[in-house]
Amino acid sequence: MADILDINTLLRFYFRLNVSQKYMLELLAYKHQIVISRRILQRKLKNIELYRKKNKTDLIQVAAFLQKQMDKSGCLHGYRWMYTKCCIEGLAVDRESVRVLLKIIDPEGVELRTSRRLRRRIYFNYGPNYT
Repeated sequence: MADILDINTLLRFYFRLNVSQKYMLELLAYKHQIVISRRILQRKLKNIELYRKKNKTDLIQVAAFLQKQMDKSGCLHGYRWMYTKCCIEGLAVDRESVRVLLKIIDPEGVELRTSRRLRRRIYFNYGPNYT
């Protein structure tokens, strides 16, 4: 029973890190000496109810996270980088939802990125040659 609990906690941990199934199998084999087939891994993930595409995070929560990122340095990033930040934060969302939410939250930033003209940084001092 301890091995089953240990395998389940390892699978939850690796799933949370967004590790692919192939790499999960390699990690289990080399690091933990647990050799299982890919089909058994898929069955175990299903029994633990870990799904990549089913359990989505609420869009309001994702929008709040994106808004918080926009207040920081996120206004310079596109939807792919923001999607990666969402995954790192542990939010289960697809790229299309992030793209649509960014278009709603920051329409002028999206427009600047689609025209491939980014905003210049704004400096508070005049520079090293200013006297």
